This record gives sequence, C-alpha cells and structure tokens, in this order.
Amino acid sequence: MVEIGVAVLKPDRVAAVETRFAGERVCIVGADPADVPADGPQASAGDGWRLLADEYPMGQPYRTGIAADQASYEALWAEVGLAGAPPAVDFETEIVIWFGAVYGGSCPNLRLDDVVVDPGRAVVHAEIVLVDPPMFCTDDARPHAYVVAVERARLPTGPFIIQLDADGPPGGAPEERTVVDVDLSEPGSTVGPGEAHPDPSLPEPHVLGPGAAIDPGGAWTYRLDVHCGIEWLGQINGVDWRTNLPAGVAVVPPEWRSAVVLERIEVSITLELEPEPTITATANGHSVVYRPTAERAPLCV
Repeated sequence: MVEIGVAVLKPDRVAAVETRFAGERVCIVGADPADVPADGPQASAGDGWRLLADEYPMGQPYRTGIAADQASYEALWAEVGLAGAPPAVDFETEIVIWFGAVYGGSCPNLRLDDVVVDPGRAVVHAEIVLVDPPMFCTDDARPHAYVVAVERARLPTGPFIIQLDADGPPGGAPEERTVVDVDLSEPGSTVGPGEAHPDPSLPEPHVLGPGAAIDPGGAWTYRLDVHCGIEWLGQINGVDWRTNLPAGVAVVPPEWRSAVVLERIEVSITLELEPEPTITATANGHSVVYRPTAERAPLCV
C-alpha cells in the first residue's frame, strides 16, 4: 500500500489523489480540516486591539516588547527594524505591544488571530496560528513581527506580563516574556526606566529549563526548581523525566544543597540513549539519574 501525505485533508486534495490513483491501494494521510485553523486573511483588528505591523522575516523570534508613549513607541519600532513612520496611536487610551513570533522556514503562514487578556493570571498573550500546516516544518527559528495597539481599558489592573502564548516561554528563550511592573490601564500612564523587563525567575538564554530540547552526549546547563524536591526533572524533548528514587524520598541531596539559590539549582544534564534512555543531572560532583515516564508530575504547591 502507498501512503500519501497531504497535510490537511481538504476535499480538493483528496479528490485529486482519488482521481490519480483510482482503484489503487492508497492511504491518504492528513489532518482533519476541523482540527486546524480555517483559511482566511490576516484580520486588521479584533476585540480591543488593532494591527499596526505584520512583517516577516523581521525583528527577532521569541520576543515581546511594550510602548506606552510616543518616544518608546518609536524606539520599539526601530528595535523591531520596521521601515517608515509608525502608524498613529492614541496613548491616552492605547498602548503598543510587539509580539516577536517564530516560524520554521517551510511554514511561514502564520496568522495573528487574537490578543488575549487573562485578568486572573495578569497575562496578555497572542493567539498565533499556522494556517494550512504542512506535514512537517523545518526547525529553523525565523522571526515574524506583529505590532498591535491594545486598548488600555482591556488591560489587567496592576502589573502584568506579556508573552507569545498562554503557556509562556520555552526553555532557552526567557526574553519572550516581558514583565510590566506598573498599571497601564490608567489613561496616559507610562512605563519608567526598568519597569518593563525580562522575568528574572526564568533561566538565562544559555541555561535551559523545562520544555527544552537537547541532543545526546553533550552537557547542558539546566535550571531545576527544587521547591518540591528533585523527583521530577521536568519535560525535556517532549518527555517527562523522573528519578529512579522511590516517591517521596527524592529530597535535595546534601551534596547539592550549597548550590541551591531561591529554591533553584543549576545542574549539568547529559542525555544517553543506550542501553536505555537516561538523563544524568550533576552538581557539586554528585549525580542523579532520571528516566522517561508516561506519568505526569503532580502539582507542586
């Protein structure tokens, strides 16, 4: 049997395969159109926001930024690398947010569908989708700049954070999250020096965290949250990793305790695939071995 991938099982694609291979043993593989974003152009506005720029490849991937007055808006426009004069914004009632989205070179068809404000979490994030996704995307990270004006009345009251999606930055990309320390829901309020910055709780760019991807053999610096012990390493390469120690026994080893700062420790991790997949985490000369598991880590409180 021949298997033919058509990415999305659109009727015209299925019909074309059926016509070409009528009577043959052919399996057509693809996503259900109901499960992928619908085709359509980029909207110029949505509920409480309007699009100021939509350019690629432009700016930097995995980035966000903010402007609350004309001077910072012009500086942000220049930082992204956008040409021409920025569109007019009424900073009495609006602020400007830059979403530095990322796409693979073979999958450029991004679309900004919404700017979501979650007041309960004090988060503002984009809803960016890949339209008509192919079977596979290359993993080169290319930038797509979306700049939007957001109504102040929609913002959370008080400090808030900006990120590309609801889940937050992947490992190794802490610059994606912007922490805003002031309340910008008030008309005309501005951001002072140092009041919009990266999240200091996230690992530095060269330090990985949960959600990271690593190759076998090399040593990688990884920041582990030990607030609830060291039983769970976190998700790496799309898999959850757990120690071979009995549940409830995986406290911080004595050898590691001097390296713990604010309930976090930076360890060196190494992935091995043979004779079985393991990740070895080492700090202060002491190692702990983690193995993949289908279980999910319990909520740490």
